[in-house]
Amino acid sequence: MSFQRFSALYVLFLFGTGAFLHPQVVRASEAQSAPAQQVSAYELILAMNTLRVAYGFPALIEDPIVNAVAQNTAATMAANNMSWHIGDVRGRIAAAGYGGGGTVWATENFAVSSGGMGIDEIMAVWADAEHMRPAVTAAYCHVGAGAAQTSDGRIYYILQAAYVSGQECGSSSSPAIGGTSQPGAIPNPVSQLILPVKIATADAEGKVYHDVQAGQSFWSIAIAYQITIHDIEVWNNLSRDTPLKAGQRLFIPGKDTAGYATPTPIGMIVPAAPDVDGRIVHEVQAYQALITISNTYHVPMNRILTLNGLQADWPLQIGQKLLISHRATAPPARL
Repeated sequence: MSFQRFSALYVLFLFGTGAFLHPQVVRASEAQSAPAQQVSAYELILAMNTLRVAYGFPALIEDPIVNAVAQNTAATMAANNMSWHIGDVRGRIAAAGYGGGGTVWATENFAVSSGGMGIDEIMAVWADAEHMRPAVTAAYCHVGAGAAQTSDGRIYYILQAAYVSGQECGSSSSPAIGGTSQPGAIPNPVSQLILPVKIATADAEGKVYHDVQAGQSFWSIAIAYQITIHDIEVWNNLSRDTPLKAGQRLFIPGKDTAGYATPTPIGMIVPAAPDVDGRIVHEVQAYQALITISNTYHVPMNRILTLNGLQADWPLQIGQKLLISHRATAPPARL
């Protein structure tokens, strides 16, 4: 899977201060309390671990201190409507007691949803190389996540991964919630029953079918084939509310599937036509990154950044409109 194909929101480093507006929060240890339409913090952890195991690494271990810092970050951002890089995530996690004074390394992913964003969409915008660090960096050991809702209904999602230099993964210096953990204890471990998804090859008719293996989920299959959970539901007459079963066969739609090419499949880009003034404006979709947009329109990335007053490390948002050209001069790319 090519990291550069996907769009990103943020790896945000937050050193939070400021007044709290008491946003609603959803902790990883309280996933069951999340509203039906809201992604829980625990689901963020499970989704990232699903992808991590698909890359051949052991699942990250949920840590109470990392969870607490992630939740505090989400709450602070929701209270202050933050959307920028400030602070030092490894410093915040270490200051909270993680690592017991050792050298801490950490990374942090941030997403904000105005509603209706599912786990597959969140992970899609975290699927570029920068945000894939928790999934593809072997050294990371522990994980935590948090979610908080603003008064106007937007939800901030935070996922953090961390490790301590020279400390074997599986040990934890973090105290257990409600008591003190014993050396080597694993607080609130995330299930290790996550299997990599092996991509199936097309049959003689060009159709792709995936045979579900034990431990695989809607999300892990969707992200492996670069489609959405909704695609799997629609094309297999299923609901994500009903667990998949080992041996179940799923049809995987692709760019050549009749009826799937419209609307445009996830990840594909159809160049926008110029408007009445000759301007070309592109609306960002899931799985689209600046580099793929740049290649489609044959416009350098720096030019797109300049035209839109953006910086390279700022996030693209699904639905964001990008000015590509003041005049219709860029030839469309082949799909």
